[in-house]
Amino acid sequence: MESKSHNLNRPILIVANSSWYLNHYRSLLIKELKNNYKYVIAMCPIDSSTNKLSKYILHIPLRIDRSGGLSPISLLISLIRMFFIVRALKPSLIHSHTLKANFITSIISAFYGIPVIYSFAGMGRMFSSSSYKKFVFNRILRIMFFFSSLIRVSKFKIKKNEIRCNYIFQNPRDLKFVNSVVKPSKKIFENFSLIPGSGVPELYFKNVKSIQNGWIKDSPNKLIPFEIDKIKFIFCGRLIKSKGIYEFCKIANFLNKNEYYVYGDFDKISDENSNENTLKQELICNKNTKLLGNVANPLLNHLNDFPILLLLSEYGEGLPRTIIEAMSLCIPVVSTKIAACELFDSRYLYLLDSKN
Repeated sequence: MESKSHNLNRPILIVANSSWYLNHYRSLLIKELKNNYKYVIAMCPIDSSTNKLSKYILHIPLRIDRSGGLSPISLLISLIRMFFIVRALKPSLIHSHTLKANFITSIISAFYGIPVIYSFAGMGRMFSSSSYKKFVFNRILRIMFFFSSLIRVSKFKIKKNEIRCNYIFQNPRDLKFVNSVVKPSKKIFENFSLIPGSGVPELYFKNVKSIQNGWIKDSPNKLIPFEIDKIKFIFCGRLIKSKGIYEFCKIANFLNKNEYYVYGDFDKISDENSNENTLKQELICNKNTKLLGNVANPLLNHLNDFPILLLLSEYGEGLPRTIIEAMSLCIPVVSTKIAACELFDSRYLYLLDSKN
């Protein structure tokens, strides 16, 4: 989507609540935009991925308090900070990711009349939240869509514009949920797009003929002999409770003849990490568990193993990229239903009915 007053000398602004998110999920998009547009700028908070992000795009720090949730004070402070930055940059287009960034962007873009493409990165937490949180969340969504259908055309004049913004959803569950809450007009709904996930890196397909793992290599065209002590279980994600790391540890203790690989770091900001030291000690002390931290393309390290990817999340993301990465490598996936995001069923994954 382009602004009617499209100006190549005005930047495209990409906004998110973390540098990690943009670097991990949107690096290919950013590089493609830079190949086609003169100025592309990222605006997001400083974190462990900021140095990597800054190597291929101009980065402007934005202080969005992730730990503040959707509290009015936290939102107001973030809104004021972004207001002055956007005023100075005067972007031709804003591409916004993650809920808090989307909400703030909706208000500011209406004031300055800037076209926006929103990306909803997953709202699965809301399906298991308390009634009060759902109530607040629904109001946040309605306010966001209200401002997204407005545009300021002069100093004191605001008019309705229902085609100024586009909306991208990564799974049908989120799209249906927003549609039920907001009840958009026909014009706005026409700008809803379903684009599952963020793709698989090209690296996975460059040598597709050589990509095999133990399941394929050792048992071609026949039933795989089930040898329980040869399996290498893999966990990929932030090491927080809602990602299922505690269940992963229970499995490692119960089926203790296998090997367990943990890829990811502790989220210092998350309020779920009250037992971080205990968890870290348990992972280190378990002789069958390898705590490997953040590793680029970790599944490529298991092409000769008998691997199974475990997704034990208690909430649904937009679409866990590791699912489609594992599929491209013929790695079996065991997942909770909520993590599968209504995009995959039992034809593709082994879906857990419970946490048993």
